[in-house]
Amino acid sequence: MRIHNDVASSVGGVSTSRTYGSGSSQGSSKTGSSSGSYGDQIQLGAQSQLSSAALTAGENARAERVQQLRELYVAGQHSISSHELSGAIIDAHLAGG
Repeated sequence: MRIHNDVASSVGGVSTSRTYGSGSSQGSSKTGSSSGSYGDQIQLGAQSQLSSAALTAGENARAERVQQLRELYVAGQHSISSHELSGAIIDAHLAGG
């Protein structure tokens, strides 16, 4: 795997590192060999918090709107034209939703 540090360092809060762990060799009679685990890590810091906030933005408002519509429907006060509904279904399909 190649990491281009010039690209990775341009994103705020990103750090990359390679970790080396030592494996346990209890009960092993091999000499001269080392067992260990290697792994790559990436820490996004504030960037991951920002993207998480962006992904969850508006969830509360949407949930409140769904609850409001549910209450109107149960009370028999919500009506929508079939023309509006079919248009919304087609628009959602065309948008990939």
